[in-house]
Amino acid sequence: MTGSAPGPPFAQASPAEVRAALILEDTIAFDLDRQRPDQVAMLDTWRRVAWVTASIGPQRYRETLTSAGPADRQGTTRAATSRGRSAVEYHS
Repeated sequence: MTGSAPGPPFAQASPAEVRAALILEDTIAFDLDRQRPDQVAMLDTWRRVAWVTASIGPQRYRETLTSAGPADRQGTTRAATSRGRSAVEYHS
């Protein structure tokens, strides 16, 4: 990660460093989020995801997401509908 700034891991990580710490499934969502206008808030959110992924490892991270159910840590709920899958986004 860039420099040795104080604070939590990934607090000052570049987008490339954040992306490198993510699991494949999250890199796809990360790349889509990079197209949003509010890059600062988006990157802060993904920095937290990278931190968790790096701290517990990719396999345990995937297991945690699976056991959490349909809501993921990005605030997106993927719900099965009668027409297939849809995604409903909310941000706190």
